Amino acid sequence: MAQSRLAILASKRYSQKTKEQVCREIRWEYYKANRVRFIDSIAQYSETILQLILIGVEVETAFAPYIKKVDAINARTLSADNSQLKVA
Repeated sequence: MAQSRLAILASKRYSQKTKEQVCREIRWEYYKANRVRFIDSIAQYSETILQLILIGVEVETAFAPYIKKVDAINARTLSADNSQLKVA
């Protein structure tokens, strides 16, 4: 009986996500939802963003320095919109 209880406790301990795993998921979900807005070289700042989230910085604030200029976003959005238009 004691062994099964220890096994249950061990499985619960390992099934819980660490703070870092949760922060990685938060970072990834935010990136996926907003990837058009970010600079192309954002991958090299991935760990920096993670460390900021780990210390309690809000996700939007951690990603803020890596947002493209407004003109670049508008150009990409316009080209995507134009490619979806159908010529009659």
